[in-house]
Amino acid sequence: MTARAGQLSASLAVTVTPGELTALEPENPESTIKKGETRIFSCIGVDKAGNRFPIALLWDTADRKVISLSPEGVAVWLKRGKAKVVGKHPESSLLAEYHLVVK
Repeated sequence: MTARAGQLSASLAVTVTPGELTALEPENPESTIKKGETRIFSCIGVDKAGNRFPIALLWDTADRKVISLSPEGVAVWLKRGKAKVVGKHPESSLLAEYHLVVK
């Protein structure tokens, strides 16, 4: 931020930090994917004031016959079927869920 008055100016660096995480918003939580496609899961965090910000989650699935998934959210669909993918925030109990159909 810079303030100016005539020929004088002063600058100040401002760092904005999100407040306490209160919700997760998965992006495209229900979708249809084709076998062999790759997708990277992502999620938006929301704080008490409603501010939205990107957030890293740890991803997992119980449907490993349908989908190959890394903890970072990189997925490859292996065969047709349905899969549920869950992202967990490492410092809270909040979860983001995806329900997918692989065709």
